[in-house]
Amino acid sequence: MAFPDKKNITDDKLLVKPKENLLVGKSIAVEKGSAEALVIASRSPLKKAVKALQTLAQEQNRDSDPIDINREPVKVINDLLDDLSVDRGGINVQPGEVKAADIATLSISFEVE
Repeated sequence: MAFPDKKNITDDKLLVKPKENLLVGKSIAVEKGSAEALVIASRSPLKKAVKALQTLAQEQNRDSDPIDINREPVKVINDLLDDLSVDRGGINVQPGEVKAADIATLSISFEVE
């Protein structure tokens, strides 16, 4: 996990305003092999997921390094799904249902040689 990469990031730092840029992470040396980056953007805050990531960052004593979610991947994913499937704008959403119009995702697979 590369962002949020701070232990105590505030909600206002997570909001990206229209036409605003956000530089995520830092350059790090990587080993040869394949990797994948997944970017998730949502119209509403992902508070539970961010709290889970902040807890992991504290446990791993990470300030700006990527966070390893391997210890609790199910909790992180469940918190993310909970955030994405909440009632939005008065529309009743079934538990676990995610409205595609409320999120954007970008998956990038790459090979390091």
